Amino acid sequence: MLRSHRALRRALIALLLAAAATATRATAQTRDPSLWHTDGIVYAMQRSGSTLYLGGTFTHLLPHTGTAAVLDAAGGAQKPFPRIKGTVYATAPDGSGGWYVGGEYMEVEGAPYPGLIHVLASGALDPAVQLPAGAVYSLLASGTTLYVGGFFDEMGGATRHNLAALDLTSGLATSWDPSPDGAIKCMALSGSTLYVGGFFANIAGVPRVNAAALNTATGSATAWAPAPDAELRAIAVNGATIYLGGSFTHLGLSARNYIGAVDATSGSVAPWTSEANSA
Repeated sequence: MLRSHRALRRALIALLLAAAATATRATAQTRDPSLWHTDGIVYAMQRSGSTLYLGGTFTHLLPHTGTAAVLDAAGGAQKPFPRIKGTVYATAPDGSGGWYVGGEYMEVEGAPYPGLIHVLASGALDPAVQLPAGAVYSLLASGTTLYVGGFFDEMGGATRHNLAALDLTSGLATSWDPSPDGAIKCMALSGSTLYVGGFFANIAGVPRVNAAALNTATGSATAWAPAPDAELRAIAVNGATIYLGGSFTHLGLSARNYIGAVDATSGSVAPWTSEANSA
């Protein structure tokens, strides 16, 4: 294997040297190397004047965006956004052209930041919003409220366990506090009901297994309790039906492999099933 890799490198270098020798007949693409990267290994490089030839196992040369980017919805053009290193799990619009970004172990333009940041419409980082947080897995903006789900013990200047509601004007936590005893991985809103899922056993002071429906005014849990037997990772609302996805194999007593549908009010399991073969 090592011998074949060396042979490949020698062949690539020879190829690139030959290409460089005829560089005057080549058409070079002008690209700032600090803004572009390959999607595979680079084994050889050769410069000839203002042209840099690359060879390796890559198939694309891509913009170096970091782990989050904003694109124009019509043309797909990239818009200004800070370069983030780390895992980004969720984004939500701030209503003014900017974005809230949630994740884990993030660095923004080389500086460490907690699990939630606010990027302004200009693409600049909002220095006033540096919210202490652990991992943020889910964000949902509604009106002047930003719901934040994840695995943390502090959010918006207050003690909040794994789920919080922030005022979008001040960035501070509201009094809404269901306090689940485990991570919140997903959320969906329908009217005044916030459906949440993750990996927990209690929320709003009552037993609920991995899924719950909360009143957005009081934070209290409704009777809705589909009880997936493992982590819930996705929720989608479609009228009177809630679709659930995750690593579960049962919803309540009904066998459902990784995806299922339940009634939005009662939580009873619908006959619909797609029998996915993994989470």
